[in-house]
Amino acid sequence: MPEPLMLLLAALALLQFLRLLDNSTLGNCLLLGGLVGLGYLAKEPAILLLPAFWIYLLLSPADRPLLRRPGWYLAHAAVLLVMAPDLAWNAAQGTESYLYRDLALASEPLRLSLKPLSLYLGEWFHRGALAKTT
Repeated sequence: MPEPLMLLLAALALLQFLRLLDNSTLGNCLLLGGLVGLGYLAKEPAILLLPAFWIYLLLSPADRPLLRRPGWYLAHAAVLLVMAPDLAWNAAQGTESYLYRDLALASEPLRLSLKPLSLYLGEWFHRGALAKTT
């Protein structure tokens, strides 16, 4: 499962973002983009770091000047460069790609389901059923 790798890369990206806030050199920007891109390759939800960084910068007046620096946008270019092979592969696969699956899921109406609770409560229910039979 790629979750530990994604979490490691996301944590490193968060640390790099903090480092970037102190010292916004070109190298720090490229490293941040590379870490976010690699996190995406490990597991797609890592891309949510980018909106989180944007929200932080928009809400923080002290760090907002980073939005005026070209390195910040170069970091986004680095993310796209790292993600490009995966995006190209998904586009080449057509209806069999993850991108198509994600678009299909996004187009469905929002609905709540209790099924994910089975991941957490399934063992509890299973033990309860075993206790009743013994």
